[in-house]
Amino acid sequence: MSDGVTVDVPDLRRLAQDIRRANVEASKELKAEFRRIGKVILPEARANARSVLPQRLARRAIPKVQLRADNDRASIVFTKAGKGEPGQIARVFEFGSTRNRGRIRHPLFGNRGRWYEMPARPFVQPAIEARQDWARREVQQAIERAMKKANIWGGVKLRA
Repeated sequence: MSDGVTVDVPDLRRLAQDIRRANVEASKELKAEFRRIGKVILPEARANARSVLPQRLARRAIPKVQLRADNDRASIVFTKAGKGEPGQIARVFEFGSTRNRGRIRHPLFGNRGRWYEMPARPFVQPAIEARQDWARREVQQAIERAMKKANIWGGVKLRA
């Protein structure tokens, strides 16, 4: 293939739409490939969560870390992450509190008179970073296969 198309985040959505218009089956296969790639990273993120989250909360929070895939992206999301819901603790440990990104503030031993602040302890981001090169290669190959099946000419260059 020639080096005719450069794909980065904004171009990927447009390219996925072009693939879907040209060949619906190729678009479905691209979505399946994104899901397959995400299914490799998700268990690693959940395993990391077991060592990061408090044990008494992990049982309810870990299943709320889920995979979503579309024909132009795959993402790991925190479902039921609203106030007081089970996925909230996973989201807070990954990103920090709403007021204080990167930090977690909580009452010390349940005593609301004394508050403790600690750095966020992400578990999804390290799983993604550990597989970043592999995922980039797999995504590039999946896009090239879908383009070929949809008879769209060009090459794919993914930027970090």
